[in-house]
Amino acid sequence: MDIARQGSAEKSNLMDPSARKKSAILLFGLITLVNCCRNFLWLIPASLMTPIMQDMGFNYTQVGQMSLVPTVMMGMFLIGGSYILERVGASRTMAIGTLCIALDGLCTYLGGGFSLIIFGKVLFGIGYGLTTCSFSALIALTFPRERLGIANGLNVCIASVSITLAYQFIVPIFERIQSWKMEALIWGIVSFIVVVLIALWQRFYGAPSPSKGADLPKTAVQPNVSTAKQQNNLRLALEFSAVRKFILMFSSMILIYVSVNSYYPNYLHKILNFSLARAASMTGLVAIAGMVGSLLIGFVSTRIKRPKVAILIILGLLVAAFVGMMSFTHVGLLLISVCCFGAGYFSLMSFASTCIMHLPGISPFVASAGIAMMNAFGSLLALLIPTLHQMMVNRFDLRTALFAFGILLVPAFFGAVRLPPLSWSEKA
Repeated sequence: MDIARQGSAEKSNLMDPSARKKSAILLFGLITLVNCCRNFLWLIPASLMTPIMQDMGFNYTQVGQMSLVPTVMMGMFLIGGSYILERVGASRTMAIGTLCIALDGLCTYLGGGFSLIIFGKVLFGIGYGLTTCSFSALIALTFPRERLGIANGLNVCIASVSITLAYQFIVPIFERIQSWKMEALIWGIVSFIVVVLIALWQRFYGAPSPSKGADLPKTAVQPNVSTAKQQNNLRLALEFSAVRKFILMFSSMILIYVSVNSYYPNYLHKILNFSLARAASMTGLVAIAGMVGSLLIGFVSTRIKRPKVAILIILGLLVAAFVGMMSFTHVGLLLISVCCFGAGYFSLMSFASTCIMHLPGISPFVASAGIAMMNAFGSLLALLIPTLHQMMVNRFDLRTALFAFGILLVPAFFGAVRLPPLSWSEKA
């Protein structure tokens, strides 16, 4: 069978309801595996900081760079991944990203010094960015438009679950095998296996790739967009006013989320006298509530008649929850505030992705580019948070320093208010 006919056959399979259902189930199985591999590898340095320092003789700066470098590369390749998507397709981009993650596990295991280990972290950040941007494109290619809300909600939920599992099991696994390098290698090997599974899924069920001529259009033809711009999904995504406003919103919201994740446990411990374990558990509820919020919004998203109003309401809930987290001292009220914050943040992330995928005239790859930029700028700006936090702690107290990050919700509200009217289009 020649390439054109093979691509045509794959497209035909995807249009069959039974094949589409199998493809969707297998896709989320692969997304779950990739999320587990990358989040376990990502959180090993933070969770096992002391054993790593003792084993390798690293200082705090070096161990910190093991988490910082992947964050920088992830932000860069959330954006740069769009160019790779255009050229090799979403399935292959996910496979390439997962391979980079696997190589990080191998580099960590073989690394006798800092250089090879940090090189692995560079590869890991590239892989994290590529897999993240490929997920959005694959969801848009695989699911019918009326199911995109549920699919995006499930995607966000899987990410939250995998992070929760990583925090729960990294230390017990280390205590069992007594080697942080071996733990990294295990997840590297699993990642190599997942690469093979992605290739098999693509061969038998996956979304057609552009190289086979069977992909959905990479760009929507619009009279006011030049042919040159149509070849660049990032530029084309920025042509949509809603995408630009969502980028502004989430650049601010991601900074708030990172500040809470990083410093709220310390606030609970030092200001409210929580034990370290209790403070960590309370902060961990953000992700757990996020699972529930993302699933709920996924099921009801396309039934919401006025998406912009819903976004403003959820954002208002997020502001109230953040103020409550910084103001209340009663455990019950803190619990409610933390859960509302997590549910609001993750549901907005899922809902915004669905809104972008439903923009009139947008294609799966252009939507993926828009969602990638929505996440990337906030991730890169988050690198400034440790410096800003330290400056404010030196000048004010811990509560004021953390509360001050709430100012970042102002541009988020501005972006939400400036959103154009949103609706659920029936076709791209």
